[in-house]
Parts: sequence; C-alpha cells; structure tokens
Amino acid sequence: MTRIYSFFIAICLLAACGVDGEPQQPAAQEGQQGVPVSGTATVGMSVGQSGVRGYGALGVQGGPISLIFGY
Repeated sequence: MTRIYSFFIAICLLAACGVDGEPQQPAAQEGQQGVPVSGTATVGMSVGQSGVRGYGALGVQGGPISLIFGY
C-alpha cells in the first residue's frame, strides 16, 4: 500500500513541477483583458440514520486556477 501512495505522490509532484513544458497563459479575447472568471454554487441536503445534514460549496474559477470552499 505504501508503494501505491508513493507512486501517487510522485506523479502529483511530477505534474506540479511543469515537466510538460512552460505554462501557457490563456489569450485574451478581442475587447477583453485578462482571464474570464466564473463562479459555481452547490447546495444540498441528505437524510440518514443519524439525521438530516445540509451541505454546500462555493467555487471560483479563473483560467487554470480553481478555488472551492465547502461546508
């Protein structure tokens, strides 16, 4: 099991270091500057033996970066 975790961590580090080349900036469309930003929201409720549970998440994505807050 330790080998599987080690392999997974090695692959993540390899992908994170930019081994596939320099990062490319998205090209701005005509009349726009920068990277377009989009947002998401998820809300739900689950019912189980231990009671009712509410959950949700808010997210923002701009280019290659995503930021998600869950509760």
